[in-house]
Amino acid sequence: MTRLLNNRSAAGDSIARRHHTGHFRHSSAEIWDPHPQYEFTAFGRLFRLRLTHDNSFISQAIKVTHMTQNKTKWEPPGHQVSCFYTGVVDGDPKSVVSVSLCHGM
Repeated sequence: MTRLLNNRSAAGDSIARRHHTGHFRHSSAEIWDPHPQYEFTAFGRLFRLRLTHDNSFISQAIKVTHMTQNKTKWEPPGHQVSCFYTGVVDGDPKSVVSVSLCHGM
């Protein structure tokens, strides 16, 4: 399971909660959470991702095509560029993370 971690409570404690990604905070939001943190277990260890909203590695002219067995759908250039993030894995100073949260984690 992937968990989204809130930044901090008023007391400074980390607050973990279940979260369904892939949704804006409200319908007029231009970006989702600007600094989400996710944790998950893989290869027998816990990973925590610290992310920052960043679409600088995506071209504004990006063309996305979704192909399924019975349908092909094209998205207009620049569609959903506000859901890209970069960051690091906690405890790994050489790590680099680039991720799209457009359709969830």
